[in-house]
Amino acid sequence: MLRKLDLENNQIGPHGAAALAQILLRLHILEILNLRRNNLDPPSLRLLSTSLKHLSMLKEFNFDGNEISSMGVDILAQILPHLSKLETFRLSYTKLDAPALDDLSESLKKLPNLKKLALNANKFDASGALILAKILPHLKTLQQLNLLDTDIDSAFQHLFDPLKTHPSLTQLTFGDKIVMSLASLTLEQVFLHLNNLKLLSLPYIELDLERLSKSFNGHRKLIVV
Repeated sequence: MLRKLDLENNQIGPHGAAALAQILLRLHILEILNLRRNNLDPPSLRLLSTSLKHLSMLKEFNFDGNEISSMGVDILAQILPHLSKLETFRLSYTKLDAPALDDLSESLKKLPNLKKLALNANKFDASGALILAKILPHLKTLQQLNLLDTDIDSAFQHLFDPLKTHPSLTQLTFGDKIVMSLASLTLEQVFLHLNNLKLLSLPYIELDLERLSKSFNGHRKLIVV
């Protein structure tokens, strides 16, 4: 039986969603589903919802580049409780905003095996940081978090405590605006507490390497890219 289905960049769209739903209903032991960049929208997600709920063995779900927005988040929130084995969840470029993230928060908290969460390129703004701060303590198995280009920079400090106390986070990605928001705080205050951090991704940033080396002095195995 098929365990991996990669349909990336096929422009399935609303017209193909119904046919895809029928296919997924037959893939009971599917573990990896990649639907990245397929022009899927909230009506498409509604057509797929029943079949997605049947994928109880799913470990990786990539929905990058499709539209969830505020109209589709309720549908997704009803799907996630059925995907308890999910380890990797990608929601980049899905037009999520802070209210949509809030609506999704309770369902995200109930993913007991989640290890990788990509939320980059969604416009959460400052209120999104407050919502994430409430979600993160529940994601105890989370290892990788991508927050690049999410516009949460002005309120990033609200994530300090849940990040500092997170038991398993090993990889963190964010961008230049968030680094600028740390001006009133030292990097040491934030990152020296992330004892398990192995990879920190800081793209598009003019780094002060001397300051950075002092901040990560205790992280002998940390890689900064």
